[in-house]
Amino acid sequence: MRPVAAVLVAVLIGIAVGFSVPARADEVFASVGTGEPNGVYYPVGKAICQIVNRDFSMDRVRCSPETTPGSVYNIGALQSGELEFAIVQSDVHFAAYKGEGTWSGRPFLGLRSVMSLYPELVTVMARADLHIKDLAGLAGKRINVGSRGTGTRTTWDAIEVELGWRDQERVLPVELKADATTCQPADRWASIAAGQSPAGRLRCQLRRDERPGDREAAARRSIL
Repeated sequence: MRPVAAVLVAVLIGIAVGFSVPARADEVFASVGTGEPNGVYYPVGKAICQIVNRDFSMDRVRCSPETTPGSVYNIGALQSGELEFAIVQSDVHFAAYKGEGTWSGRPFLGLRSVMSLYPELVTVMARADLHIKDLAGLAGKRINVGSRGTGTRTTWDAIEVELGWRDQERVLPVELKADATTCQPADRWASIAAGQSPAGRLRCQLRRDERPGDREAAARRSIL
């Protein structure tokens, strides 16, 4: 068995035995909360379960990836027992454990980190014709900050708190889902994402009046 698979099987057995109902007396079932179908977390969770399920005949552990709204939802589902395992952003995990932000005064002390998968960078893109050069230039603008329940939205909320923005300084949120990848006309000024290589998706979300294949218009965008 591969080292990664061995770790995953051991973890899933430990979690699932305590919380789930096995399909048979000698089987263990564990659900893994991920994210939206066209995001990054779902294919990662699917790959994890494929690795675990390859050795089902030997370990009797069955893993199932579940689509969810994202990190914040996953934390709540872990706490309620709806999920046995979940993929979440580390800052969301930290806030939940410490009882900060969304979990202010309600720390989830039973939460544990099993392993880190990959680093996530926060990417902010804005239309070049608006001449937005830094975060301060986003104040009061229409920005895609992600759907509620996602780690991206939570990350942006934390950024606004650190910036000290209030009232009219706060951005006007546009809540696009991760699968909003088609390049449709848009009236938003900027977009934010936390994850692996989101630039292509964000460019699509920022296109306004251009035609497909309009190279000149595509060159007018910038990355912050």
